[in-house]
Amino acid sequence: MLEQLGEERVAWLQSLPQQLELEIDGLGRVLFVHGSPRSDEEMLLRTATDERLAMILGGVEADVVVCGHTHMQFDLRHGSKRVVNAGSVGLPYGRAGAHWVELGPDVRHRRAEYDPSSLRTSGWPRASEVVPVIESPPSEEQAIAEFEALIAEGRDATLIQ
Repeated sequence: MLEQLGEERVAWLQSLPQQLELEIDGLGRVLFVHGSPRSDEEMLLRTATDERLAMILGGVEADVVVCGHTHMQFDLRHGSKRVVNAGSVGLPYGRAGAHWVELGPDVRHRRAEYDPSSLRTSGWPRASEVVPVIESPPSEEQAIAEFEALIAEGRDATLIQ
């Protein structure tokens, strides 16, 4: 990675916060995380039980949590909290295309189709394994089944103490 990005870009990436909270009109306080408020590795799925959501959201003061990690869009509520997965621009599950979320004054899940063929010739070492997944992603049901198995084994939250 250092060879492709250079030391300055890598240092900048490493300086970014792991979480960010912003006030967004119409939504209130919005906490942005990768996995969950507790860990970058913890998986939040649309199938999460109320008990699991209560544990994950314990201590969160923000009104909305926006996560990613599992690459599947969803929007659910737990008590007064809203949990939104933005999806994935580069490697979504379910439908092909770039998936993201538009915030304010409400939440709008967005999607756009794109042609990933230029990635094949980009020189990226993982292109040959990633492009087929981008072109024909696994279904959400397949991904959820795999992720739920990891959660059951406790392998989704290796950073949580």
